[in-house]
Amino acid sequence: MPRITRKIQITTPKRLAEQVGLGPGEEVEFLAAGAAGHGRSSTPVPSLVDTNILVYRVDPRDPAKQRRATSRLKAGITDRSRVVAHQSIVEFVAAVTRPLRGKGKPPLLPRALIPAET
Repeated sequence: MPRITRKIQITTPKRLAEQVGLGPGEEVEFLAAGAAGHGRSSTPVPSLVDTNILVYRVDPRDPAKQRRATSRLKAGITDRSRVVAHQSIVEFVAAVTRPLRGKGKPPLLPRALIPAET
């Protein structure tokens, strides 16, 4: 639990700071919570990109989904509001390199286009 020092500074426990991604010099916004004088802080944290968003980005079968996925990914890269987990990358590669359902339908991306993991 954060503590307020005699200098009216707030000391945040290291574990909590690491969990929410706070570091030295970070700004924290405090919002008043009623007459009791209690505060609540919030810190924006990046959201994880779902594997489906990555797949929609390369799947030409639904242009509307492809546009939305592209837009969300570009926005997330620009403002650093989204991150891609390693597991999502593994799932993405598996999803786009296997043949599509139906006889003789090729995968979305040939395995040759996916760089090998080193």
